Amino acid sequence: GKLLQAPLSSYPCSFPVTETETHWHTHGVTVENIPGATTVACEEAARILTGQWGFSPEDAFIFLSVKGNLGLCQSCHPDKGTQIARMSVPKISACPRPFRCLLEDEN
Repeated sequence: GKLLQAPLSSYPCSFPVTETETHWHTHGVTVENIPGATTVACEEAARILTGQWGFSPEDAFIFLSVKGNLGLCQSCHPDKGTQIARMSVPKISACPRPFRCLLEDEN
């Protein structure tokens, strides 16, 4: 994977976004709060889907519940220290890259 760099004016996220050949991934980071980390990761993905690809908020969360893959990158139980969650979004024609400007840069 690679860490993506988008112009700050088009960057709607609080945390880095990574991209692989088949998916792009948002992240959520919290301290001692696994549910909070998963919420942030989902919200970051939804923010990209609505802001970059024109999904409604409802469509974004429905899409993520059907096609997204939510997981924990780093955690320990009980919640001690930093918790990192990741939402993996498949690359499909409706959202082939996380940021529209990256798609435009390819052309």
